[in-house]
Amino acid sequence: MRLKIQTDSEGKEGDVRDIVISRKDVQWEIGLSIKHNHFAVKHSRLAKSLDFGQKWFGMPCSEMYWNDIKPIFDYLQKQKDEQSNWSDLPNKENDVYIPLLNAFMNEIKRSDKRNKEVPKRMVEYLLGEFDFYKVISIDSRRITQIQTYNLHGKLNRASVAAKPKIKVPIASLPTRIVSLDFKVNSANTVELYMDGGWQFSFRIHNAATKVETSLKFDIQVIGMPTTIISIDCRWK
Repeated sequence: MRLKIQTDSEGKEGDVRDIVISRKDVQWEIGLSIKHNHFAVKHSRLAKSLDFGQKWFGMPCSEMYWNDIKPIFDYLQKQKDEQSNWSDLPNKENDVYIPLLNAFMNEIKRSDKRNKEVPKRMVEYLLGEFDFYKVISIDSRRITQIQTYNLHGKLNRASVAAKPKIKVPIASLPTRIVSLDFKVNSANTVELYMDGGWQFSFRIHNAATKVETSLKFDIQVIGMPTTIISIDCRWK
Protein backbone atom coordinates (compact mmCIF):
# COMPACT_ATOMS: atom_id res chain seq x y z
CA MET A 1 0.00 0.00 0.00
CA ARG A 2 1.26 3.48 -0.91
CA LEU A 3 0.18 6.81 0.56
CA LYS A 4 0.98 9.94 -1.46
CA ILE A 5 0.40 13.57 -0.48
CA GLN A 6 -0.17 15.57 -3.64
CA THR A 7 1.54 18.89 -4.41
CA ASP A 8 -0.20 22.15 -5.37
CA SER A 9 1.24 21.86 -8.87
CA GLU A 10 -0.72 18.65 -9.44
CA GLY A 11 -3.93 20.50 -8.55
CA LYS A 12 -3.14 23.12 -11.17
CA GLU A 13 -2.75 20.35 -13.74
CA GLY A 14 -6.23 18.96 -13.13
CA ASP A 15 -5.82 16.67 -10.10
CA VAL A 16 -7.69 18.12 -7.10
CA ARG A 17 -6.93 15.13 -4.86
CA ASP A 18 -4.87 15.94 -1.77
CA ILE A 19 -4.11 12.33 -0.82
CA VAL A 20 -3.88 9.26 -3.07
CA ILE A 21 -3.84 5.74 -1.61
CA SER A 22 -2.73 3.08 -4.10
CA ARG A 23 -1.39 -0.47 -4.40
CA LYS A 24 1.68 -1.17 -6.47
CA ASP A 25 0.72 -4.73 -7.41
CA VAL A 26 -2.69 -3.89 -8.96
CA GLN A 27 -4.34 -0.89 -10.63
CA TRP A 28 -6.26 0.31 -7.60
CA GLU A 29 -6.34 3.68 -5.85
CA ILE A 30 -8.46 5.97 -3.70
CA GLY A 31 -8.22 9.74 -4.03
CA LEU A 32 -9.24 12.10 -1.22
CA SER A 33 -9.81 15.86 -1.37
CA ILE A 34 -9.62 17.23 2.17
CA LYS A 35 -11.40 20.47 3.13
CA HIS A 36 -11.82 22.27 6.46
CA ASN A 37 -14.92 24.45 6.88
CA HIS A 38 -15.29 25.30 3.21
CA PHE A 39 -16.61 23.80 -0.03
CA ALA A 40 -14.48 25.69 -2.57
CA VAL A 41 -13.33 23.68 -5.57
CA LYS A 42 -10.83 26.02 -7.25
CA HIS A 43 -9.10 29.37 -6.79
CA SER A 44 -8.63 30.25 -10.44
CA ARG A 45 -7.74 33.74 -11.67
CA LEU A 46 -8.58 36.21 -14.39
CA ALA A 47 -5.69 38.35 -15.61
CA LYS A 48 -4.68 40.58 -18.50
CA SER A 49 -2.95 37.84 -20.50
CA LEU A 50 -4.38 34.69 -18.88
CA ASP A 51 -6.39 32.68 -21.40
CA PHE A 52 -9.01 31.13 -19.11
CA GLY A 53 -10.89 29.60 -22.07
CA GLN A 54 -7.89 27.54 -23.13
CA LYS A 55 -7.22 26.50 -19.55
CA TRP A 56 -10.80 25.75 -18.52
CA PHE A 57 -12.29 24.09 -21.59
CA GLY A 58 -9.61 23.92 -24.27
CA MET A 59 -10.83 26.83 -26.42
CA PRO A 60 -8.75 30.02 -26.73
CA CYS A 61 -10.55 33.20 -25.70
CA SER A 62 -11.88 35.29 -28.57
CA GLU A 63 -10.58 38.66 -29.71
CA MET A 64 -13.80 40.17 -28.40
CA TYR A 65 -12.96 38.96 -24.88
CA TRP A 66 -9.46 40.45 -25.00
CA ASN A 67 -10.90 43.76 -26.26
CA ASP A 68 -13.48 43.77 -23.46
CA ILE A 69 -10.99 43.22 -20.64
CA LYS A 70 -8.21 45.50 -21.95
CA PRO A 71 -9.56 48.80 -20.49
CA ILE A 72 -10.21 47.09 -17.16
CA PHE A 73 -6.66 45.82 -16.79
CA ASP A 74 -5.19 49.05 -18.19
CA TYR A 75 -7.00 50.82 -15.35
CA LEU A 76 -5.67 48.30 -12.80
CA GLN A 77 -2.13 48.66 -14.19
CA LYS A 78 -2.34 52.44 -13.72
CA GLN A 79 -3.54 52.00 -10.14
CA LYS A 80 -0.80 49.47 -9.48
CA ASP A 81 1.86 51.85 -10.83
CA GLU A 82 0.53 54.47 -8.40
CA GLN A 83 0.76 51.87 -5.59
CA SER A 84 -2.92 52.20 -4.79
CA ASN A 85 -4.75 49.95 -2.38
CA TRP A 86 -7.95 48.24 -3.44
CA SER A 87 -9.72 50.25 -0.77
CA ASP A 88 -8.60 53.45 -2.52
CA LEU A 89 -10.55 52.68 -5.69
CA PRO A 90 -13.64 54.92 -5.81
CA ASN A 91 -15.94 52.33 -7.42
CA LYS A 92 -14.26 48.97 -7.90
CA GLU A 93 -17.61 47.23 -8.43
CA ASN A 94 -18.58 49.25 -11.51
CA ASP A 95 -15.03 49.87 -12.75
CA VAL A 96 -13.65 46.34 -12.27
CA TYR A 97 -15.90 43.57 -10.95
CA ILE A 98 -19.04 44.03 -13.06
CA PRO A 99 -17.39 44.63 -16.47
CA LEU A 100 -14.87 41.84 -15.89
CA LEU A 101 -17.56 39.34 -14.91
CA ASN A 102 -19.67 40.39 -17.89
CA ALA A 103 -16.71 39.73 -20.20
CA PHE A 104 -16.17 36.35 -18.46
CA MET A 105 -19.81 35.29 -18.85
CA ASN A 106 -20.08 36.49 -22.45
CA GLU A 107 -16.99 34.49 -23.40
CA ILE A 108 -18.37 31.31 -21.84
CA LYS A 109 -21.64 31.78 -23.72
CA ARG A 110 -19.82 32.40 -27.01
CA SER A 111 -17.67 29.32 -26.51
CA ASP A 112 -20.70 27.23 -25.62
CA LYS A 113 -22.34 28.16 -28.92
CA ARG A 114 -19.21 27.02 -30.78
CA ASN A 115 -18.69 23.77 -28.88
CA LYS A 116 -21.37 21.92 -26.91
CA GLU A 117 -18.72 20.11 -24.84
CA VAL A 118 -18.00 23.31 -22.89
CA PRO A 119 -20.30 22.42 -19.91
CA LYS A 120 -18.71 18.97 -19.57
CA ARG A 121 -15.18 20.33 -19.88
CA MET A 122 -15.85 23.08 -17.32
CA VAL A 123 -16.97 20.56 -14.70
CA GLU A 124 -13.95 18.38 -15.42
CA TYR A 125 -11.71 21.44 -15.00
CA LEU A 126 -13.40 22.57 -11.79
CA LEU A 127 -13.53 19.11 -10.19
CA GLY A 128 -10.44 17.57 -11.74
CA GLU A 129 -9.83 14.77 -14.19
CA PHE A 130 -9.76 12.03 -11.54
CA ASP A 131 -12.67 10.62 -9.54
CA PHE A 132 -12.35 11.18 -5.79
CA TYR A 133 -13.99 11.34 -2.38
CA LYS A 134 -14.30 14.81 -0.87
CA VAL A 135 -13.94 14.84 2.92
CA ILE A 136 -15.10 18.08 4.58
CA SER A 137 -14.82 18.88 8.28
CA ILE A 138 -17.63 21.28 9.28
CA ASP A 139 -16.83 22.43 12.79
CA SER A 140 -19.98 24.52 13.38
CA ARG A 141 -22.20 21.49 12.73
CA ARG A 142 -19.78 19.03 14.34
CA ILE A 143 -19.83 16.71 11.35
CA THR A 144 -17.48 15.34 8.73
CA GLN A 145 -19.15 15.12 5.35
CA ILE A 146 -18.04 12.64 2.68
CA GLN A 147 -19.09 13.22 -0.94
CA THR A 148 -18.57 10.84 -3.87
CA TYR A 149 -17.44 12.46 -7.11
CA ASN A 150 -17.66 9.43 -9.40
CA LEU A 151 -17.69 11.20 -12.78
CA HIS A 152 -15.88 8.52 -14.80
CA GLY A 153 -16.87 5.31 -12.98
CA LYS A 154 -13.52 4.84 -11.24
CA LEU A 155 -14.73 4.75 -7.60
CA ASN A 156 -15.44 1.56 -5.67
CA ARG A 157 -14.80 -0.78 -8.57
CA ALA A 158 -14.77 -4.53 -8.13
CA SER A 159 -11.47 -6.37 -7.90
CA VAL A 160 -10.67 -9.85 -9.15
CA ALA A 161 -11.33 -11.33 -5.71
CA ALA A 162 -14.12 -9.15 -4.31
CA LYS A 163 -17.11 -7.06 -5.28
CA PRO A 164 -17.97 -3.80 -3.46
CA LYS A 165 -20.72 -3.99 -0.84
CA ILE A 166 -21.92 -0.49 -1.75
CA LYS A 167 -22.40 0.68 -5.32
CA VAL A 168 -21.31 4.28 -5.96
CA PRO A 169 -23.43 5.64 -8.82
CA ILE A 170 -21.81 7.48 -11.71
CA ALA A 171 -22.71 11.19 -11.86
CA SER A 172 -23.49 12.29 -15.41
CA LEU A 173 -21.59 15.32 -16.68
CA PRO A 174 -23.67 18.25 -17.96
CA THR A 175 -24.52 18.79 -21.62
CA ARG A 176 -25.92 22.33 -21.63
CA ILE A 177 -25.86 25.63 -19.79
CA VAL A 178 -29.29 26.56 -18.42
CA SER A 179 -28.39 29.94 -16.94
CA LEU A 180 -25.31 32.09 -16.32
CA ASP A 181 -25.92 35.44 -14.66
CA PHE A 182 -25.15 37.63 -11.66
CA LYS A 183 -26.29 36.43 -8.27
CA VAL A 184 -29.25 38.51 -7.11
CA ASN A 185 -28.11 41.75 -5.40
CA SER A 186 -24.43 40.97 -5.98
CA ALA A 187 -21.79 42.85 -7.99
CA ASN A 188 -18.99 40.32 -7.57
CA THR A 189 -20.63 36.88 -7.88
CA VAL A 190 -22.13 35.04 -10.85
CA GLU A 191 -24.01 31.75 -10.76
CA LEU A 192 -23.86 28.99 -13.35
CA TYR A 193 -26.73 26.51 -13.67
CA MET A 194 -26.38 23.45 -15.92
CA ASP A 195 -28.53 20.42 -16.63
CA GLY A 196 -28.29 17.38 -14.40
CA GLY A 197 -28.31 19.45 -11.21
CA TRP A 198 -24.84 21.03 -11.59
CA GLN A 199 -24.66 24.52 -10.05
CA PHE A 200 -21.61 26.68 -9.31
CA SER A 201 -20.99 30.18 -7.96
CA PHE A 202 -18.00 32.30 -8.96
CA ARG A 203 -17.10 35.10 -6.55
CA ILE A 204 -14.33 37.37 -7.81
CA HIS A 205 -12.20 39.24 -5.30
CA ASN A 206 -8.84 40.89 -4.77
CA ALA A 207 -6.44 38.63 -2.93
CA ALA A 208 -4.12 41.38 -1.66
CA THR A 209 -4.20 44.83 -0.08
CA LYS A 210 -2.37 46.47 -2.98
CA VAL A 211 -3.95 46.61 -6.43
CA GLU A 212 -2.81 43.79 -8.71
CA THR A 213 -3.44 43.10 -12.39
CA SER A 214 -5.18 39.81 -11.66
CA LEU A 215 -8.19 38.80 -9.59
CA LYS A 216 -8.98 35.53 -7.89
CA PHE A 217 -12.15 33.43 -8.05
CA ASP A 218 -13.67 31.67 -5.07
CA ILE A 219 -15.61 28.90 -6.83
CA GLN A 220 -18.20 26.92 -4.89
CA VAL A 221 -20.44 23.96 -5.75
CA ILE A 222 -23.94 25.15 -4.81
CA GLY A 223 -25.84 22.27 -6.43
CA MET A 224 -24.94 18.80 -7.67
CA PRO A 225 -26.62 15.70 -9.13
CA THR A 226 -28.54 13.39 -6.82
CA THR A 227 -26.17 10.62 -7.92
CA ILE A 228 -23.41 12.24 -5.86
CA ILE A 229 -23.77 10.55 -2.49
CA SER A 230 -23.26 12.73 0.58
CA ILE A 231 -22.72 11.05 3.97
CA ASP A 232 -22.66 12.99 7.27
CA CYS A 233 -20.53 11.50 10.05
CA ARG A 234 -21.48 13.19 13.32
CA TRP A 235 -18.94 13.81 16.06
CA LYS A 236 -19.58 12.69 19.62
